[in-house]
Amino acid sequence: MKCFLSHNSKDKDTAEDIGKKLIDHGIDIWFDKWEIFAGESIISKISDGIDSCSAFVILLSNNSVNAEWVKEELRIAIRRRINENYFVLIPVLLEDCSIPAFLRDYAYLDWRSGQFDVEDLVRNIRRVSLKPDFVITKPITQIVYNSIIHEVKFTGYRGEKAYVKDTCLAFLKGKIDQVDRCIYYSGYLTNASSDLFSIHRKDVGTKHETWELVPKSNLPIQEEFQFNMRYLLHNSFNDEDEFWNYTIESPTEYICVKLDFRNANLIGDVSVYLREGSKSHYEETQPNLTSGVYIWEKLSPSFKDTYEFKFKWKAKSS
Repeated sequence: MKCFLSHNSKDKDTAEDIGKKLIDHGIDIWFDKWEIFAGESIISKISDGIDSCSAFVILLSNNSVNAEWVKEELRIAIRRRINENYFVLIPVLLEDCSIPAFLRDYAYLDWRSGQFDVEDLVRNIRRVSLKPDFVITKPITQIVYNSIIHEVKFTGYRGEKAYVKDTCLAFLKGKIDQVDRCIYYSGYLTNASSDLFSIHRKDVGTKHETWELVPKSNLPIQEEFQFNMRYLLHNSFNDEDEFWNYTIESPTEYICVKLDFRNANLIGDVSVYLREGSKSHYEETQPNLTSGVYIWEKLSPSFKDTYEFKFKWKAKSS
């Protein structure tokens, strides 16, 4: 997930400090000081910057509410918020000031005391609820994922077996003893393995289980490395209309899901939906079909979002 940080130049030191802390929590930041270079069009860069982000945080102060640049950034962000339901807009009140009319209907974070609760800001950016049983704590930041490729090869009538492989490109900020993963599925799971980690399966149920990934040897620190996890799922589907779920278990810059039906029967297209509670919404980006493999890609997906890949199996031949 990438966030645009709107502020007035007189608040730049505060904004930069907040931006660095958000990066430490796995949020990519568009901050003018880091993004605009001499000779570039400021208007174009700011407009492109807001368009490239899925969240917009505006720091409200007496400096910013009267600044023309901040007003223009807010205008662009409000337009996106009106047209795109999933675009996140968060006002942060740094001091007593006149809140712009467009923002008076928005709930804001109150930081007038001078105490910056960055974790609360991260929770709001990622839309993580504090409702009991749904609390998501800050993910482990010692391991950072640059990309995750989730490949599933279905075999047999209606995908009786699904061979799953996750290929992760990551780097470590420091030494780790283990990496925790939660695996969601239907049916039952066997043949769990990894090239660089020993897998300890815990809390095994009928819908999910927890894995403790323990490094088999010392992993490189501050260097990019690749590892994979493999497992086999049996009897994942029971009804004619089916879907495959994938949850973003680790913050990452890029996710690619490949659903291979070359050894299974499938009819029609695969459609992707973003699940929100009990409802699902049609995702703007849909998969492409290439030689029997549906490929879906997304940049900066939100941590803990769940995507449904819906499809329908062919009727069994008589």
